[in-house]
Amino acid sequence: MRKTLVLLSLGLAVTLGGCGELGYIFGQLFPPDVVDEINAEFDGLPGNTVAVVVHVPDEVHYTHPTAPLEISAIVSERLKLIGADDKKAEAINTVSPYKINQLQTENLYWEALPKTELGEQLHADYVLYISVMEFTTREPGSQNLYRGQITAECALYDVKQKEATAEVWKSSRMSSRFPQDGPYLYSEDDEEIRLDTIVILAEKLAKKFYDHDVKVDGRPKPEEEA
Repeated sequence: MRKTLVLLSLGLAVTLGGCGELGYIFGQLFPPDVVDEINAEFDGLPGNTVAVVVHVPDEVHYTHPTAPLEISAIVSERLKLIGADDKKAEAINTVSPYKINQLQTENLYWEALPKTELGEQLHADYVLYISVMEFTTREPGSQNLYRGQITAECALYDVKQKEATAEVWKSSRMSSRFPQDGPYLYSEDDEEIRLDTIVILAEKLAKKFYDHDVKVDGRPKPEEEA
């Protein structure tokens, strides 16, 4: 099939009569691998300990009581991979999600604590605070169609700073969806949907804290071949 496309491209290029047209056609059919380098929005986590603290509204806590623990655990694991991905970077340590869950369970007023005090109680250098606004596993209006959706706001606090100046990074509203291409029927429970949706959010969030490459469309535009 690829050989046929190449022959068609050559024939069309000859008909059009120009190298510029040939380059454009090849670029459209077989775009090169092109990447953009994206810098970390905050690169100070390696070598430090991070507590991933998750807050969910009451309705999410009712429908998905394990969500705070699951989000904290999956995000924590993805952060720890940053050092493993980059051999030059120091490891990122994370506070046990079970320890965070214990604090949240034993202190009913933990949400009112300053973020720096939260970090001190958890023996962390930074608190990554994830405020979940929406977490669903079913398509709106349906009891049978499953599709995970998380919307959250995230902020990072330096525990060593005074509370007024402790916020060192903040995201715009972040979201993840699974499956990406639409809902589907699921016969047992929503665990797979729930966890896969969290994994997508964790990957998006982790990328805020390390340099990485993003593939972009490498096809040349017609004016570039003139």
